[in-house]
Amino acid sequence: KKTVLNEVNGARIIAGNGLMRVERNDTVALVCDRQALDERVADEAKIAGAKFAFDAHVEKIKAAPSGFLTTCSDGRAVQSNYLVGADGCQSTVARQLEFPTIAARDFVLAYEGEFTGCDVEDAKMVDVILDPKLFPGFFGWVIPVNEETARIGFGTSDFAGLNQSKKRFFETGHLRAIMPQAKCKLCRDFSHIIPLAVRKKTQIGNAMLVGDAAGQVKPT
Repeated sequence: KKTVLNEVNGARIIAGNGLMRVERNDTVALVCDRQALDERVADEAKIAGAKFAFDAHVEKIKAAPSGFLTTCSDGRAVQSNYLVGADGCQSTVARQLEFPTIAARDFVLAYEGEFTGCDVEDAKMVDVILDPKLFPGFFGWVIPVNEETARIGFGTSDFAGLNQSKKRFFETGHLRAIMPQAKCKLCRDFSHIIPLAVRKKTQIGNAMLVGDAAGQVKPT
Protein backbone atom coordinates (compact mmCIF):
# COMPACT_ATOMS: atom_id res chain seq x y z
CA LYS A 1 0.00 0.00 0.00
CA LYS A 2 2.93 2.35 0.62
CA THR A 3 3.76 2.27 -3.11
CA VAL A 4 0.25 3.41 -4.21
CA LEU A 5 0.15 7.03 -5.37
CA ASN A 6 -3.42 7.21 -6.68
CA GLU A 7 -6.59 5.16 -7.07
CA VAL A 8 -8.53 5.27 -10.34
CA ASN A 9 -12.30 4.76 -10.68
CA GLY A 10 -12.69 4.86 -14.45
CA ALA A 11 -11.76 6.36 -17.80
CA ARG A 12 -12.75 9.03 -20.28
CA ILE A 13 -12.44 7.60 -23.78
CA ILE A 14 -11.86 10.41 -26.26
CA ALA A 15 -12.19 10.02 -30.03
CA GLY A 16 -12.22 13.20 -32.08
CA ASN A 17 -14.94 15.41 -30.60
CA GLY A 18 -16.65 12.42 -28.98
CA LEU A 19 -16.26 11.46 -25.33
CA MET A 20 -17.46 8.38 -23.46
CA ARG A 21 -17.13 8.18 -19.69
CA VAL A 22 -16.81 4.75 -18.04
CA GLU A 23 -16.87 4.88 -14.25
CA ARG A 24 -17.46 2.80 -11.13
CA ASN A 25 -17.90 3.79 -7.50
CA ASP A 26 -15.02 1.57 -6.37
CA THR A 27 -11.35 1.49 -7.38
CA VAL A 28 -10.55 -0.29 -10.67
CA ALA A 29 -6.83 0.51 -11.00
CA LEU A 30 -3.88 1.77 -8.97
CA VAL A 31 -1.15 4.23 -9.95
CA CYS A 32 2.05 3.08 -8.28
CA ASP A 33 5.58 4.25 -7.63
CA ARG A 34 7.10 1.58 -9.86
CA GLN A 35 10.63 1.91 -8.46
CA ALA A 36 9.37 1.47 -4.89
CA LEU A 37 7.13 -1.42 -5.97
CA ASP A 38 10.04 -3.24 -7.66
CA GLU A 39 12.22 -2.74 -4.58
CA ARG A 40 9.48 -4.10 -2.31
CA VAL A 41 9.02 -7.17 -4.53
CA ALA A 42 12.79 -7.72 -4.55
CA ASP A 43 12.89 -7.51 -0.74
CA GLU A 44 10.12 -10.08 -0.44
CA ALA A 45 11.88 -12.39 -2.93
CA LYS A 46 15.11 -12.12 -0.96
CA ILE A 47 13.32 -13.00 2.27
CA ALA A 48 11.85 -16.03 0.48
CA GLY A 49 15.35 -17.19 -0.49
CA ALA A 50 16.04 -15.58 -3.87
CA LYS A 51 19.63 -14.63 -4.69
CA PHE A 52 20.56 -11.71 -6.97
CA ALA A 53 23.49 -11.24 -9.33
CA PHE A 54 23.99 -7.54 -10.06
CA ASP A 55 26.04 -5.95 -12.87
CA ALA A 56 25.83 -9.14 -14.93
CA HIS A 57 23.71 -10.40 -17.80
CA VAL A 58 23.11 -13.78 -19.44
CA GLU A 59 25.43 -14.51 -22.35
CA LYS A 60 24.80 -18.16 -23.13
CA ILE A 61 22.22 -20.79 -22.25
CA LYS A 62 22.89 -24.46 -22.89
CA ALA A 63 20.61 -27.42 -22.22
CA ALA A 64 22.19 -29.80 -19.70
CA PRO A 65 21.18 -33.33 -18.59
CA SER A 66 19.54 -31.99 -15.42
CA GLY A 67 18.20 -28.74 -16.88
CA PHE A 68 20.24 -25.74 -18.00
CA LEU A 69 23.71 -24.28 -17.73
CA THR A 70 23.57 -20.49 -17.91
CA THR A 71 26.78 -18.52 -18.43
CA CYS A 72 26.83 -14.90 -17.25
CA SER A 73 28.93 -11.92 -18.35
CA ASP A 74 30.80 -11.92 -15.02
CA GLY A 75 32.12 -15.43 -15.74
CA ARG A 76 29.69 -17.19 -13.45
CA ALA A 77 28.04 -20.42 -14.62
CA VAL A 78 24.70 -21.33 -13.04
CA GLN A 79 23.21 -24.82 -13.14
CA SER A 80 19.41 -25.03 -12.75
CA ASN A 81 16.57 -27.47 -13.23
CA TYR A 82 14.24 -24.73 -14.44
CA LEU A 83 14.68 -21.51 -16.37
CA VAL A 84 12.27 -18.56 -16.44
CA GLY A 85 12.83 -15.83 -19.03
CA ALA A 86 11.45 -12.56 -17.64
CA ASP A 87 13.87 -10.55 -19.77
CA GLY A 88 11.66 -8.34 -21.92
CA CYS A 89 10.40 -8.36 -25.48
CA GLN A 90 13.93 -8.83 -26.88
CA SER A 91 14.38 -11.88 -24.66
CA THR A 92 17.78 -13.60 -24.70
CA VAL A 93 16.15 -16.72 -23.27
CA ALA A 94 13.59 -16.84 -26.09
CA ARG A 95 16.26 -16.31 -28.76
CA GLN A 96 18.79 -18.83 -27.45
CA LEU A 97 16.23 -21.55 -26.74
CA GLU A 98 14.53 -20.94 -30.11
CA PHE A 99 11.05 -20.04 -28.92
CA PRO A 100 8.66 -18.89 -31.70
CA THR A 101 9.27 -15.26 -32.60
CA ILE A 102 6.77 -12.42 -32.38
CA ALA A 103 6.31 -10.80 -35.81
CA ALA A 104 7.72 -7.28 -36.25
CA ARG A 105 4.22 -6.00 -37.06
CA ASP A 106 3.07 -7.06 -33.58
CA PHE A 107 5.09 -4.44 -31.69
CA VAL A 108 4.46 -0.79 -30.92
CA LEU A 109 6.90 1.83 -29.67
CA ALA A 110 5.60 3.72 -26.65
CA TYR A 111 6.59 7.02 -25.05
CA GLU A 112 5.62 8.27 -21.59
CA GLY A 113 6.56 11.34 -19.57
CA GLU A 114 5.63 12.32 -16.04
CA PHE A 115 4.81 16.02 -15.73
CA THR A 116 4.18 18.28 -12.74
CA GLY A 117 2.32 21.58 -12.78
CA CYS A 118 -0.61 20.05 -14.66
CA ASP A 119 -4.27 21.04 -14.35
CA VAL A 120 -5.85 17.63 -13.80
CA GLU A 121 -9.63 17.86 -14.11
CA ASP A 122 -10.40 14.62 -12.25
CA ALA A 123 -7.57 12.69 -10.57
CA LYS A 124 -9.78 9.58 -10.32
CA MET A 125 -10.20 9.26 -14.10
CA VAL A 126 -7.65 8.34 -16.77
CA ASP A 127 -7.94 9.60 -20.34
CA VAL A 128 -7.69 7.18 -23.26
CA ILE A 129 -7.27 9.02 -26.58
CA LEU A 130 -8.16 7.17 -29.79
CA ASP A 131 -6.72 8.66 -32.97
CA PRO A 132 -5.53 6.21 -35.67
CA LYS A 133 -3.70 8.96 -37.57
CA LEU A 134 -1.83 10.20 -34.51
CA PHE A 135 -1.34 6.78 -32.84
CA PRO A 136 -1.46 4.10 -35.57
CA GLY A 137 -1.86 0.68 -34.00
CA PHE A 138 -2.35 1.92 -30.44
CA PHE A 139 -3.66 4.91 -28.40
CA GLY A 140 -2.67 7.81 -26.17
CA TRP A 141 -3.23 8.23 -22.43
CA VAL A 142 -3.21 10.62 -19.50
CA ILE A 143 -2.85 8.94 -16.09
CA PRO A 144 -3.22 11.26 -13.08
CA VAL A 145 -0.82 10.75 -10.19
CA ASN A 146 -2.55 13.54 -8.27
CA GLU A 147 -4.26 16.87 -9.04
CA GLU A 148 -0.99 18.41 -10.30
CA THR A 149 0.98 15.47 -11.72
CA ALA A 150 0.18 13.19 -14.65
CA ARG A 151 1.81 10.45 -16.72
CA ILE A 152 1.19 11.27 -20.37
CA GLY A 153 2.09 8.99 -23.23
CA PHE A 154 1.13 7.04 -26.33
CA GLY A 155 2.09 4.08 -28.47
CA THR A 156 2.55 3.82 -32.24
CA SER A 157 3.29 1.13 -34.79
CA ASP A 158 5.12 3.77 -36.84
CA PHE A 159 8.49 3.64 -35.10
CA ALA A 160 10.07 6.22 -37.38
CA GLY A 161 7.21 8.65 -36.72
CA LEU A 162 7.46 8.58 -32.91
CA ASN A 163 8.92 12.09 -32.53
CA GLN A 164 6.44 13.57 -34.98
CA SER A 165 3.52 11.91 -33.17
CA LYS A 166 4.87 13.19 -29.86
CA LYS A 167 5.11 16.76 -31.18
CA ARG A 168 1.60 16.68 -32.61
CA PHE A 169 0.13 15.03 -29.50
CA PHE A 170 1.51 17.70 -27.17
CA GLU A 171 0.13 20.40 -29.45
CA THR A 172 -3.45 19.11 -29.24
CA GLY A 173 -6.03 21.21 -27.46
CA HIS A 174 -6.66 18.41 -24.98
CA LEU A 175 -3.08 18.41 -23.71
CA ARG A 176 -2.71 22.19 -23.88
CA ALA A 177 -5.61 22.42 -21.41
CA ILE A 178 -3.94 19.95 -19.07
CA MET A 179 -0.38 21.28 -19.41
CA PRO A 180 -0.10 25.08 -18.95
CA GLN A 181 3.32 25.91 -20.42
CA ALA A 182 4.17 28.48 -17.75
CA LYS A 183 4.26 25.97 -14.88
CA CYS A 184 4.36 22.47 -16.42
CA LYS A 185 7.68 20.62 -16.00
CA LEU A 186 8.94 17.21 -17.11
CA CYS A 187 10.07 14.97 -14.22
CA ARG A 188 11.10 11.92 -16.22
CA ASP A 189 10.38 10.23 -19.52
CA PHE A 190 11.21 7.02 -21.37
CA SER A 191 10.45 5.00 -24.48
CA HIS A 192 9.70 1.30 -24.53
CA ILE A 193 8.78 -1.40 -27.05
CA ILE A 194 5.52 -3.22 -26.26
CA PRO A 195 4.54 -6.57 -27.81
CA LEU A 196 0.88 -6.89 -28.86
CA ALA A 197 0.84 -10.64 -29.48
CA VAL A 198 1.58 -13.63 -27.27
CA ARG A 199 4.26 -16.02 -28.56
CA LYS A 200 2.71 -19.18 -30.01
CA LYS A 201 4.64 -21.14 -27.40
CA THR A 202 5.69 -19.82 -24.00
CA GLN A 203 7.00 -23.05 -22.49
CA ILE A 204 9.50 -25.56 -23.86
CA GLY A 205 10.28 -28.35 -21.42
CA ASN A 206 11.50 -26.78 -18.19
CA ALA A 207 11.96 -23.33 -19.75
CA MET A 208 9.19 -20.74 -19.54
CA LEU A 209 8.75 -17.15 -20.71
CA VAL A 210 6.71 -14.61 -18.74
CA GLY A 211 5.73 -10.95 -19.13
CA ASP A 212 6.96 -9.01 -22.17
CA ALA A 213 9.24 -11.92 -23.11
CA ALA A 214 6.13 -14.05 -23.64
CA GLY A 215 4.03 -11.24 -25.09
CA GLN A 216 1.91 -11.12 -21.91
CA VAL A 217 1.37 -7.40 -21.32
CA LYS A 218 -1.28 -5.47 -19.41
CA PRO A 219 -2.77 -3.44 -22.35
CA THR A 220 -3.66 -6.65 -24.23
